[in-house]
Amino acid sequence: MLAGIMLASLNMRAALAGVSPLLGEIGDDFGLSATVRSLVTTVPLIFMGLASPLAPRMARRWGTDPVLLGALVLLGGGILLRVAPPMVALFAGGALVGSGIALLNVLMPGLVKRDFPDRAAGMTALYTTAMIGGATASAAAAVPLENALGGWRGSLASWALLAGLAALVWLPQALLARRAPRH
Repeated sequence: MLAGIMLASLNMRAALAGVSPLLGEIGDDFGLSATVRSLVTTVPLIFMGLASPLAPRMARRWGTDPVLLGALVLLGGGILLRVAPPMVALFAGGALVGSGIALLNVLMPGLVKRDFPDRAAGMTALYTTAMIGGATASAAAAVPLENALGGWRGSLASWALLAGLAALVWLPQALLARRAPRH
């Protein structure tokens, strides 16, 4: 459970923070104006706001743990879609990234309080630190990954591995939660 929370938390900002250092290359690749370039970072934020109200309803219907697993899968899929060649995929992937992060943002505090009621403050500090660490690592590694992986697409796509790993670690928790009565 702790590993799942930490890995999910690392993902909660990494897919956003790694874009800004590469925005020039992304814009040059697609021939985007400055205004359209700003939408590359704005679209995920808009969808974070739009998807956030859906999280509690989804958790009531399917359970928190399966929805968190779905959010990680959605996030990983959005990261990969965002690097696909057509420009529309850049924005559609950004919408999925923002939606996945929104679900994680809304459900993680309740999950921590549910599963660690006596240590909620410490666990919240731990997952918040992991979230900030993921953002910092993503922003710092964006350009070196771009150089190592042959371009901005490889750099951004690499964060799908982290989302996939988090989903894999979260899978047993989601399966156990489906069999247990809901909280």
